[in-house]
Amino acid sequence: MWQKVCTGKLTNPWPVLLDHYNFTDDHSLYFLANKGFRFGGIQNLPEDELQNVPGTYNSDYIWNYELGLRTSWLRNTLEFDITAFHIDYTDALVVLKNAIQINYYDNVGSAESDGFEANLRWLTPIPGVIFSLSGGTVDARTTEDFQAGRDIVPAGKTLPGSADYQYSANLAAYGSPDWLVNMSVLLGYTYVGETYNDIASDEIVNDYGSYNLGMSFSIPSLKGRPTLALNVLNLTNETAPVSVINAAAGDNFYILNPPRTVTARFSLELD
Repeated sequence: MWQKVCTGKLTNPWPVLLDHYNFTDDHSLYFLANKGFRFGGIQNLPEDELQNVPGTYNSDYIWNYELGLRTSWLRNTLEFDITAFHIDYTDALVVLKNAIQINYYDNVGSAESDGFEANLRWLTPIPGVIFSLSGGTVDARTTEDFQAGRDIVPAGKTLPGSADYQYSANLAAYGSPDWLVNMSVLLGYTYVGETYNDIASDEIVNDYGSYNLGMSFSIPSLKGRPTLALNVLNLTNETAPVSVINAAAGDNFYILNPPRTVTARFSLELD
């Protein structure tokens, strides 16, 4: 759930309140409240009062509140879940850059995040074919002014790494175990919406989607169970900036998403 606010990971979460109600055996409603934190630490570069770079940074804390609906349909072959959430974020930890573009950490006083997530999983009537869909929207913003280096970031600024919309769709097909050659195919699409590169600028990154394809073939009846796996990432070779490095002079540098990548792996199982 930390991804609802930023790209970091939640440390030491502990449930504080959990309530659950079953309407039927197939439909239920739950409410969850929990708290988590990440440790503060010593800065990775010297303190600099002129650039307002602190020597240390504080631990950050969140309170996460969720209200979710879990449903199952068509004799458990179709599952649909939806969750709404609100997050209160204290001493929000962000990454900034000093004058020579070296990263350092600082704490925004407070922030809030609101949104929802939904997931669907369908075991289709076609044997071995599964379709899944997931996505969500989030509005994560600061709630007080923040001194980012020499700049003042007013309250209401969107947190970096927090896309308005993200979603993915996957179609998987599996062969019968009775076939001579076991096979599986997975075709997926993932979209990441626009995000701010950092809290102190208006540079926009992401806003792209990519297709990924994976195939696996194996012959269980042969010694060593020979298996061939083929994968293609970013099938259509979409290109988009995922990060920006602001140059002290001249044009900025843009880091792009990985290009089309094809991999093949052949393996044998040894006794």
